[in-house]
Amino acid sequence: MGRCCGIRRGEGVDLQVTADEYRDALARLDLSQVAAARLLLVDERTSRKWAAGHREIPGPAVRFLQYLIATGKTGAQAMRILER
Repeated sequence: MGRCCGIRRGEGVDLQVTADEYRDALARLDLSQVAAARLLLVDERTSRKWAAGHREIPGPAVRFLQYLIATGKTGAQAMRILER
């Protein structure tokens, strides 16, 4: 698997991200764990569990974060776009 912006790229549904990589992605996107939860439509506790390594991060969430990083978007820009 190759890496993109601190998050490993997977093939198919096998996207695995460590807690450190998740926290790094949030930092790159200028997102708190709470803001990330809102953006990804999950409970705040879920985002905290991902950041602590207590729960696996689902592939669609990883791919969305990869997309934001690859396109140079911030979390705030993504929220504005999605709230339209």
